[in-house]
Amino acid sequence: MQTYTLCLNNMCIPARLGIFPAEVAAPQTLELDLALEIDAQQCDFNSPEGVPCYATLAADITKLVLDEHTPLCEQLAWKIAKHCFRDQRVIECDVKITKPQAVANARAGIYADFHRSEFDHG
Repeated sequence: MQTYTLCLNNMCIPARLGIFPAEVAAPQTLELDLALEIDAQQCDFNSPEGVPCYATLAADITKLVLDEHTPLCEQLAWKIAKHCFRDQRVIECDVKITKPQAVANARAGIYADFHRSEFDHG
């Protein structure tokens, strides 16, 4: 199978994410990196509509992050992956979420690697 990787790196999004009272009360800036492995054989490289659009994807993810409070980074990563797998050409979704203000002397966050098979069962 031939594949390529679509990347969105260094997205900064104000998000309602976390379990602590200050995190619930007000948005905080997240840094998000996304890498999608795309099945190139399902793409039409002669047409803009034949490949996933990173601008649309960035807008969709921003909306998803802003729509509601999410307690855990792990939950948010799963929501993002679930959205990405709506496009049948996506076969793998790697999500990195960093909360720059969460820990005073570190950049805290998670990295999650999802595969289509985890989402195809229903």
